[in-house]
Amino acid sequence: MLYRFLTAVLTLTSVACTHAGRVDTDFAPTIPVMWIDVDDGKNPGKNKERDAVLELEGKRYQARIKTRGSSSAYYPKKQFGLKLRAGDSPLEAGLLGMPRASSWVLASPYADKTLIKNVLGLAQARKLFPYAPRTRWVELILNDEYHGVYTLTEKIERGRNKLDVPSVEDGGFILNVDAGDPPYVESEQGTKYTLVYPEEDGDEKISAPVRDGLEEWLTAFEASLSSENYTDYVHVQSFIDYFLQQELWKNIDGFRKSMYLHKDADQKVHMGPSWDFDLGAAGLSFYDGTEPEGWLHAQLDYAWPSPDCVSWFNELLRHPEYRERVISRWKELRKAGALFSDDRIRSMIHENVQVLSNGPAGRNFDRWKVINRPLFPVFFFTVLPMYDTWEGEVGRSQTFLLDRAAWIDAHIENIGHFEEAKLTY
Repeated sequence: MLYRFLTAVLTLTSVACTHAGRVDTDFAPTIPVMWIDVDDGKNPGKNKERDAVLELEGKRYQARIKTRGSSSAYYPKKQFGLKLRAGDSPLEAGLLGMPRASSWVLASPYADKTLIKNVLGLAQARKLFPYAPRTRWVELILNDEYHGVYTLTEKIERGRNKLDVPSVEDGGFILNVDAGDPPYVESEQGTKYTLVYPEEDGDEKISAPVRDGLEEWLTAFEASLSSENYTDYVHVQSFIDYFLQQELWKNIDGFRKSMYLHKDADQKVHMGPSWDFDLGAAGLSFYDGTEPEGWLHAQLDYAWPSPDCVSWFNELLRHPEYRERVISRWKELRKAGALFSDDRIRSMIHENVQVLSNGPAGRNFDRWKVINRPLFPVFFFTVLPMYDTWEGEVGRSQTFLLDRAAWIDAHIENIGHFEEAKLTY
């Protein structure tokens, strides 16, 4: 399959196409419009924050802006990090009805031709966990140029209205397993955890005792997963809910990148908040990502060429009582009207499509001509076959989620039945 896909990609790269078009900024909006003017008139870069003025709902804010992301940084349609300022100090504001904060993310659906996957996945996650980032649709006009549909998204960080974890002195932390991006701490087993809280910023460094304590605790956590005392370290419900959502989406990033975890007041590791869903729900042709069949967690080598996936969930499934809770929870989530039921999946997709269908989606695809075209320049994210309408792309993902849920229904009783002495089926 990989060979066929690469062959198709090489063929597609010979097709010359322009991926950006001009769109008039004078239109009747149906969702909020965010205007950002960078002080020097240049578009933001990744390595340096630029001063800017942000206008939203008739209010103006001083801000600093830079591009963010890893693979997404190579897309023509960038995503941005925003920091609201009052002079040289942070300014907290409740944008579009969300809780007050100074740091925000402007996420840019580009590889996700449905536009809605992150909004949909995070909406599900807010029903599964005490916290997952809130989102709001906006259309962005940057330096007087229309940039398309974005989702204004809360940044994952410690806070009373976000992840209200204890201070680091009391054992709290927020970490991200994200391909070992620095700054990070490392367990004895070799897992690299990027620091979210406590945060190393600029010249500020966490103390050696704090770093050593974090690494020692994470080493003990990982060692516990295959032992009978795993519940001393693992918040079981959050691990199960995270696991089942990622499997429903067959999310390639679910067990390897953008994977957040935190230590709460109960002194246990909680999974979440969830983050990236744009490569889930038939969002990637690699690793059978468009096929509703097969367990993602069983593919411990699927992350090639960056083998940074974790085996935590497979190790936990070796415990009979944990496995039974996974099965029971899936059946609960699939009951009529429950979060993963067919009707709820359809209704949540329909709700978001309706928001974008009367203008925003059309303008976005006039600006970024990705429908029925390969993604430039990260061609291997292109999913085949390509549909010639936005509705076709949405339909692909909806059909995938429904078929995927039905496949899990038929196979959930056999989950965790690994080959002897192995963590794969």
